[in-house]
Amino acid sequence: RMCDHGHGGDGGGCAHSAQELPPAAVIEGIRYDMGRAVDIDKVTILNETQANSGPLILKEWDDRMDRTGFLESDCDEELLINLPFKGNVRISGLCLIGEEGEQCPARIRLFKDRDGMSFDDAAGLQPEQEIDLKADPTGSIDYPLKASKFNSLSHLTIHIDRNFGGETTKMYFLGLRGEYLEDFRQKVVIATYEARAIPKDHKGAIPDGKTSDIY
Repeated sequence: RMCDHGHGGDGGGCAHSAQELPPAAVIEGIRYDMGRAVDIDKVTILNETQANSGPLILKEWDDRMDRTGFLESDCDEELLINLPFKGNVRISGLCLIGEEGEQCPARIRLFKDRDGMSFDDAAGLQPEQEIDLKADPTGSIDYPLKASKFNSLSHLTIHIDRNFGGETTKMYFLGLRGEYLEDFRQKVVIATYEARAIPKDHKGAIPDGKTSDIY
């Protein structure tokens, strides 16, 4: 079938990056709650069958097995998910549940702080990280992200460029783990303000001291 969003070929030049990382491990008890930090109203997904499917996959961990809400590609297997956050965050890993069989995502390409990316952009840019995925119908596999690349960001773009052979790609859950850094920044600002306020207080007391000396 024909697709109008364009393709840039399979040569990404970054296929080795996934092999540099530790293998994805089965980890239980990790909190994938950074979906709450996503600015849902500004999420955009290209080549989705149903508009505004983003919130349907950014569900709570306990609801990850719910198959009533999902994201499915439209005219081919590719999806481009633009996720803006409400502040600066650190993303240390992710978990993804796709449809069982050929519609399951097989590879993702991750881009940092590139707001409003298109398929042409994704084809022409080298991602910060590329990950080959395994079939994971229960969300038991954690994919760690490169700390040097995703320790501070305000926007994450996920390009799903292939699946396991299906005409379309279908996924039910996208879990992000990490930290919300905006709280730490606010603490730094407050501490800096208080430190700078001390000399001003001393300066304000000096004229009073001089006045009392005169009398």
